[in-house]
Amino acid sequence: MSYPWKNLSPKDGYIVSQTALLSDIDQRVLTSLYQPVIGASAYSLYMTLRENAPQFSQRREEVLVAELLAVLSFGIADFYQSRVRLEAVGLLRTYKKKDSEHIYLYELHPPLSAVDFFADDVISLLLLERVGEKTYQSLRAKFSVPSIDKQDYREVTQSFLDVFQFNPTTEQHNQLVSLNAPFKNALSVSSESKPRLTIQSDSFDWDFFYNGLNKHFVKKESVNTEAKRAIFMLHEMYGIDELQMQQYVLEACDVESGVLDIQKLKTNAHRTFHNQNDQKIVVTDKVQTVLEEEQNQYRERKNQLRQDGFSSGEIAVIESSEENRPMAFLQSIKEQKNGFVTRPEQWMLEEILSQSKLPASVVNILIHYILVVKNSPVFDRNLAYKIANDWAQQNISSPEEAMKKVKELRQATKARYNNTQKGASYGRKQNYSQQNKTYRKETLPDWARDDQPEKKEQRLSEEEQKAFRERLKKIRSYRKEGDQ
Repeated sequence: MSYPWKNLSPKDGYIVSQTALLSDIDQRVLTSLYQPVIGASAYSLYMTLRENAPQFSQRREEVLVAELLAVLSFGIADFYQSRVRLEAVGLLRTYKKKDSEHIYLYELHPPLSAVDFFADDVISLLLLERVGEKTYQSLRAKFSVPSIDKQDYREVTQSFLDVFQFNPTTEQHNQLVSLNAPFKNALSVSSESKPRLTIQSDSFDWDFFYNGLNKHFVKKESVNTEAKRAIFMLHEMYGIDELQMQQYVLEACDVESGVLDIQKLKTNAHRTFHNQNDQKIVVTDKVQTVLEEEQNQYRERKNQLRQDGFSSGEIAVIESSEENRPMAFLQSIKEQKNGFVTRPEQWMLEEILSQSKLPASVVNILIHYILVVKNSPVFDRNLAYKIANDWAQQNISSPEEAMKKVKELRQATKARYNNTQKGASYGRKQNYSQQNKTYRKETLPDWARDDQPEKKEQRLSEEEQKAFRERLKKIRSYRKEGDQ
């Protein structure tokens, strides 16, 4: 399933502008009337963007969406849901920069006035369903201004020219015209009446409905554009068909004048429906529906990945590979390793994506394998091209398939390492056996041994000394004869 927020990223940039300053009454309308319809998250997003909008001559500076998410404690999906709710009720218009896919302009618009809000059948009916009839009537009273009957009074208000008078020269008149030229970029306090929300559908048979009313006292002209909006919304919200709607209209018309009271029509339809049904109308948010489907699919897929034998860490990598673009994924890993993405790495990644036609999530698994599993400091060129070619030829189309290939690569690497270790171990054993062969041991003579005890010196007897002197005397005499 393709999620509408898939292409959004916390690293996207945005700037904010506003078309009008908000008055105190505007803020009361936003808080009391809009917030129940759009929800607290969308209301917080609007107020935060408004706070960040530049005032008067301040320069508009680009800000990362990540900063906005941090302030609001939003995820990308929550941010998108809140944003489109503001768009749906006319509080925000979103623009994307033409020369960049990741820079947005958020243009804030003021809310409807309280009078226009309750006159708008789309948003006022949503409010009625959100808060119930009692609170709805209380809110109407809160924003109503008590009217005073002026029949007993005569207006005596003075006009501007009754009070002020001046006779400018031609030169002064021209200068005045120049000074009063339109100020196109001026901020104003919101006072203009905004266009109402539009809904188009062919599900209501207006011809059948009008033909039934022609038989009664209802003035056809009283079923004007405003009344038609209300009728269609009641048809959509409460499932009231054309025949039933005729009866509701008759009950809401004045018998004498034949004029339709739209507020009475809405109140009667709401009251009758809830008297007959215990539950409230569930106004389905399409984005919320997608979010719930995503959550269900997320749980189912996570269980399936567990059944397929993936660990929690591997599942987290698979999920991250699907949530990030390859360049952002590569940069994130490099930043965690205190590194940086080089130009050659950027070009190589772009080439792999364009040439291999591998899905972005599969390429992210490849990036994770090289930088994290292999712990390479860079996105290795030869290895990346080799694996990308292999996976492209094997038609790897999902991150879980790529993760299985990674596990196979790791097992192959481990097997080679084990074989290498076995070979090294065998070599060590051979060396050890050679070193432990039996050799013939030479026996040292007693004089050469260090462990022989030191012998005690014995003195010669007198006869032995006399004989030793005689032998020494003869030896000396032999030497003298030889010298001659």
